[in-house]
Amino acid sequence: MRIYSIVLLFFTASLPASFLRTYDPADVDGEERAGVVDAIKAGAANLAESAKLRIFLSKKKSGVDVLNSLKFGDNVADALVSSKVESLKKYIAMFNQKNPDEAISLIGTFTARYGDDAVAKALVSAERRGGSKVAELAKQLRAEQLSFWLDSGKSVDDVFKLLKLSSDGFKALGSRKLIILDDYIKKFYNAKHVQETMLQTLTKGFGGESSLVTILAIAQEYPRTKRLAELFEGELLRQWRGENAKPIRVMELLLLDAGVETVLKCRNWDVLERYIPMFNDRNPDSKVTLLDMLTSKYGDAELATAIVSARKRENM
Repeated sequence: MRIYSIVLLFFTASLPASFLRTYDPADVDGEERAGVVDAIKAGAANLAESAKLRIFLSKKKSGVDVLNSLKFGDNVADALVSSKVESLKKYIAMFNQKNPDEAISLIGTFTARYGDDAVAKALVSAERRGGSKVAELAKQLRAEQLSFWLDSGKSVDDVFKLLKLSSDGFKALGSRKLIILDDYIKKFYNAKHVQETMLQTLTKGFGGESSLVTILAIAQEYPRTKRLAELFEGELLRQWRGENAKPIRVMELLLLDAGVETVLKCRNWDVLERYIPMFNDRNPDSKVTLLDMLTSKYGDAELATAIVSARKRENM
């Protein structure tokens, strides 16, 4: 016999005899009768749930085991709005009370089941678009996720990797995960007093300034990522100006010293072209031009040949 049926029989049998004697279907209308039946079913369901959770607890099931047993499904966004969340929270409280030295958490359970990046995206979305109850839960879990990382000794670079932003490429600039990363950078600074900017994190995460500049250039071609890409590119240029970086060094950073043909086709070309006037403004006695740099690097003949080839390609 199914556990629900057993509990229903138990619940009915446990009703006071006076209630059973005095309850006569003829004495109530349909609405009242439905209310009594619903109350009995609700009570039975609660008893069934408690019995099921106690069985899980007796077997010391993990949070993920219980989540799977409750059939939350594979979509974390759906899991956050599921009515089963309350059952899972109840089990976690029961487990922690019995096993205080092996405490588990709701955010830890979701993370173990769905992954840091998927949970992070879903929490930002739920906080913005969910109903008040879901939004409040998402807000709480977002804070717990940041604390979970910090308590686990995760650096900002570690969190960048956990969120799998590198795999997103230029789309990372339009991802909700970037909001989570920004929140963690602030929390990390407040806790550790170690300054880490988003630009520094992205530069390291994407494998250096050359790779980042390429990603920013691609991102500027799409409306969703254009504005943020322009902001980061501008910040990178100002960083170089603050360091008074020589244009030849920037040229090397952007991998624009790998052959003139490569330079003329590279997306990073435009960034070097924008930086040179900034350098010249700060160094009026040491001005350089892009043409002088390319000529010095590759020679007049090679540069001229490459320019002619580039123009032919444009006219094809």
